[in-house]
Amino acid sequence: MDFVQRDAHNRDLGRNGEEWAMELEPARRVIEVKTTGLGKHFPFYVSANELRVSQQRARDYHLYRVFNFASAPRMYPLNGALDQVCRLEPQSFVARVG
Repeated sequence: MDFVQRDAHNRDLGRNGEEWAMELEPARRVIEVKTTGLGKHFPFYVSANELRVSQQRARDYHLYRVFNFASAPRMYPLNGALDQVCRLEPQSFVARVG
């Protein structure tokens, strides 16, 4: 697997999904867009900062989950703190020696 090519593809996919979602939502809000070419229930990654912002600004926070992007883009919103609207599973940790 070419990880550089995969990373570039994922960045393009994310940027294109954000542009598509913003055309539907011109109002200024706290919006995060997560895009996949796969199905509606395919898992997505959330950073610690995204989680923190969703908790601090729960009333204004909107995550738009864009799916089936390559064939027939669709979207559903998740509003509020991500730990309240999603089941979060830890995937990575910061490790320090000493």
